[in-house]
Amino acid sequence: MVRLLRGGSTTIILGLMALMLLAACSSDGDDESTSGAAAPTAVPATAVAPAPDAKPTVEKLVISDAIPSVESNNPWKLENPRTPYYMRPMYESLIGVDALTGEFVPQLATEFSVEPDGTSLRFILRKGVRFHGDNGEFTAADVVATHANSSAEDSVHTHRTQYRRVTVEVVNDYEIVFRTDVPNPELIPNISERNTISMEPYSAKDMAALGGNPDLSSRLPAGTGFYEYDDRFQGQFFRMKRVPYQHWE
Repeated sequence: MVRLLRGGSTTIILGLMALMLLAACSSDGDDESTSGAAAPTAVPATAVAPAPDAKPTVEKLVISDAIPSVESNNPWKLENPRTPYYMRPMYESLIGVDALTGEFVPQLATEFSVEPDGTSLRFILRKGVRFHGDNGEFTAADVVATHANSSAEDSVHTHRTQYRRVTVEVVNDYEIVFRTDVPNPELIPNISERNTISMEPYSAKDMAALGGNPDLSSRLPAGTGFYEYDDRFQGQFFRMKRVPYQHWE
């Protein structure tokens, strides 16, 4: 039985009805939420593709150029100082050149100076420099042999005339003096790294084993550079490889 109240009765009855409806709705929703909640859907894991087989790293540089006008395994005697530029990684100079400033710096010689006579040059050679292969260490004897080759009577090397005016005086295994009878301001640049093959020492021992003047059926004598001779075929290719030991530099 509902008792009707005057004045604000309608408002009160409507308010009570609204509360009842809200309670009923709330109860129904709670029941559905409790009993009918769906389980979380599992997300399938993404399949990871197998890594491809690692390819071996091939460290090779190939340079293409015109065929040299002259090819030789004795460029100290038979070529000019810059034509065999591709041999530069195999041989080193007594005097290096700074790549940024162009100044002369030590290389196979740790020190070099002009003698009081104003014409001669004294060199202190670097110790512990290894020649390629089983050819021992670099000493004054290798400079003497290289100079004799370039200044020989049958030499056609561009600097042969200048080198014929030089006498190599050996003080000891690691000290030499280039004696000249006249001042020659070109001597230091000529024997420096500015040239490729111009008094760059090779192994005297190895050159002797090659007969002293190897032709193209043979090979180049051992040097001291980062790379050593591997193979060549006249007019087709010249190949060298990195030395299998720690280079002195």
